[in-house]
Amino acid sequence: MKRTTGLALVAMAALVLTQACAHHPMNFEPGEIDSEYYVKKVDQFIVIADESMSMADRSHRTQKIQIEESFLASLNETIPELDYVGGFRSFGKNCQAGGKTVLVHDVSAYGTNEFENALDNFGCVGGLSPLGKAIAASGGDLSMGKRTAVIIITDGQDMGKKAVNAAGDLKEALGDDLTIYAIQLGDSGIGGKVLSKIVDAGGDGYAKKAHDLTSAAAMKDFVVDVFLYPD
Repeated sequence: MKRTTGLALVAMAALVLTQACAHHPMNFEPGEIDSEYYVKKVDQFIVIADESMSMADRSHRTQKIQIEESFLASLNETIPELDYVGGFRSFGKNCQAGGKTVLVHDVSAYGTNEFENALDNFGCVGGLSPLGKAIAASGGDLSMGKRTAVIIITDGQDMGKKAVNAAGDLKEALGDDLTIYAIQLGDSGIGGKVLSKIVDAGGDGYAKKAHDLTSAAAMKDFVVDVFLYPD
């Protein structure tokens, strides 16, 4: 009897240890926003997301591409459907088309369902990190004279002056209407510095760590800050 009890205790301890060490992927909870209390802060926006080879690496025990997909889904579910236009561009290897940067969803009337469908064509991994080309190409996607938000999701790795210069060129083209925000996947110090330079070149935006936006409250605050003014 004592032996049986002892074996049971060992089994329970092993189960607890296994659960403690289990893989828990990073997930993002969408926030809830009552659009009746807000007016739009931007007229147009574009999301630029990373599909380069480094997205196969892990951060916080989760592949970066999985973190990115979860973030994008939560962002899309949180953005209220006001009368702005939105687009989606990737760089690296795209699932549906070749090229170093691909317009996955053109800048058109934003709808949650349409943007969700565009996410189905995202999530392949490969290639280099030509963020500069994606930023430059977004200049042709966006219209002049409209309040504009550019949201970049990447780890900031294997990038340099070209991306920073492209952000500066976009700022020169769109002027005070442009604000660039960056969401960093992972904790690369070099990547963080690059993203800080990009957002500085693009106006009054900022860079945030993806893992700081996992809660519904944090996602809501981010979306309100980027897209909305209190009514």
